[in-house]
Amino acid sequence: MNEKTYRFHFYQNRKIYFAISIVVLVVGILASIIIGPKLDIQFAGGSMILYSVEGGQADAAGIETAIVDSIGRDCEVTISQDITTGGEQVNVSFAGNQAMTPEEQTQVTEALQSANPDLGFELLSSSSVEASMAPGSSRSAWCALPSPRCFCWFTSPCASARLAAWPPASPLLSP
Repeated sequence: MNEKTYRFHFYQNRKIYFAISIVVLVVGILASIIIGPKLDIQFAGGSMILYSVEGGQADAAGIETAIVDSIGRDCEVTISQDITTGGEQVNVSFAGNQAMTPEEQTQVTEALQSANPDLGFELLSSSSVEASMAPGSSRSAWCALPSPRCFCWFTSPCASARLAAWPPASPLLSP
């Protein structure tokens, strides 16, 4: 048996691999700065509109396209099953700090009806949603970044709480 063995010289080529890693990191950081993240309604807040669907099954992608074309705002459409009636419900979420005006809600309803003329949509609820995850998650993200002076673990606002609880209490060490 004549098998070929391949050897990768990681240490000898460490500068090449290091350069590749740096390029990937820089491209990722630049992309996140230039493009920016698209925050969900849980992080940015926004508006939610809930409809009941009668007469068949709704298509989330078609509904989303119709609403974006109609009012010009990005949205997220989810379809769920109502456990009490067994019918479908369409939840339309608009992330951002803009509240939905009554005119926009009417446009959304008209877009739903025009995109699916064989289905009946009834407005169940419309509400504004506050950002529920943003304050804690953004603080945690900043704690994960290193600070110029030292590691952020020691200099972050969270550090005093972490260091105050050190060493952790253990029932085995109690007298």
